Formats: sequence, structure tokens, C-alpha cells
Amino acid sequence: MGLKVQGDPRRPGEVNLWAPSSDAKEETSPSGSFLTIAASVLGCAAIFLKNKWFGWAALLCCCASFAHSTASEPLGKHTLTSVMFSIFALFQLYTAQLTELRVEK
Repeated sequence: MGLKVQGDPRRPGEVNLWAPSSDAKEETSPSGSFLTIAASVLGCAAIFLKNKWFGWAALLCCCASFAHSTASEPLGKHTLTSVMFSIFALFQLYTAQLTELRVEK
């Protein structure tokens, strides 16, 4: 009833092992660098506009860009600079508020 095949039905000449193509580049998402740039811009806006929301958004973008980075790429100067800049912006905004409270008393 059934069809019987004798021997190996596969064709050894047609079997190709998978190998990554040589022209395929490693896929990198630009969102990590975008978040770093956004953090720098938001930190700058926080300092110049004296807005705490921009400072917290800058810190959030820094954390997201750090979490998005892979182990193969080192922690770059841009990421470290944006982290320090956003922390500095928040520090300046909150210490300026404390100084204004002391002056009013």
C-alpha cells in the first residue's frame, strides 16, 4: 500500500549548511544614540528653562540608553556625559530652589 523508498532519499549534493552572509552587517538600532542625544538636549533645556520635568526626562533617557546598550559596545563618552549632565541639571535646579527658600526666610 505504501510507497517504499530504498536507501537515503535525500540528495547530498543539495544539502547546504546555513552560514551568515558576508555582506550582512550587524544590526544596530539607532534608538540608543537617539536617547543619548535626547538626554543631552533635555538636560540643556532643563538648565536654561529651569524646568525640573526636562531634567527628570533627561535622566530617564540616560537610563534607557544605558539599558539599551549591548555588551559588545563599550559605555561611550556620550552616554557618560549625558548622565552627568542630567544629574548636574537636577542638582542645580533643586539647590537653586533651596537657596531661594533660605533667602525668603
